[in-house]
Amino acid sequence: MIRLIVAVILIAAVPASCGDGFDAPGQGNYRATLTVFNRTGREVTLFSQNRTIAVPPCAEVDAEDFLINSWQVTSLGRDMIRSAGGHSEPHSYLIVTTVVRQVDSRPDALPVCTGLLQPGS
Repeated sequence: MIRLIVAVILIAAVPASCGDGFDAPGQGNYRATLTVFNRTGREVTLFSQNRTIAVPPCAEVDAEDFLINSWQVTSLGRDMIRSAGGHSEPHSYLIVTTVVRQVDSRPDALPVCTGLLQPGS
């Protein structure tokens, strides 16, 4: 009987010890500071789970404790662009032009603020 109880406890403990919440650097739930540089002439919206951030045209916005590997960017009448993941720095940067590019260090120079995110299909 004691062996049965010990076996049940061990079996119950294994799932609790396996894996993690995918919150390690480079994984989907990794949180860090995300700076968005909107270099278009229209507001863009950044979505990540329960957070929505509006970034005005030609503006820069910081988002603390943000899921930097799981986001979507869009603008009215434009495509929805999704993250590619894999970033592990404590601060990541999105540069929004006609496309979205994510980099791990602050860019020295930003593109001219003009145009719109690529059109929706």
